[in-house]
Amino acid sequence: MTTPAVMEIEVSDEDGSPSIELDIAALEADADSYIKAVGEQLQRARSKRRLNQADIARMLGRSRGWVGHMERGENKDHHSAKLYASALGIEMAVIVAMAEHQIGLDEKMRERFNLDS
Repeated sequence: MTTPAVMEIEVSDEDGSPSIELDIAALEADADSYIKAVGEQLQRARSKRRLNQADIARMLGRSRGWVGHMERGENKDHHSAKLYASALGIEMAVIVAMAEHQIGLDEKMRERFNLDS
């Protein structure tokens, strides 16, 4: 079964708000950009602490390849990203906020769902 390109969701608020169309491809592209940005933010934080990938791998009992996958956004597991951030002494919420700002995701979501009006 294929995913539809556009999905319509009925909104049944008290004020009778209209339905919302979701562009699935755009949401998937945003998700991919977000995951890549999280990896980039982890890499920047690691570099600022003057640590190399081998240092992080040793701290977490993982391989250097695993660290590289995280930094390139190839590992999409949130728990792994949180583990990496904690090894750096950073709350995952900070990494998330920096990643969202990096790709302008906060603005895209406000525009897409008309949240500023």
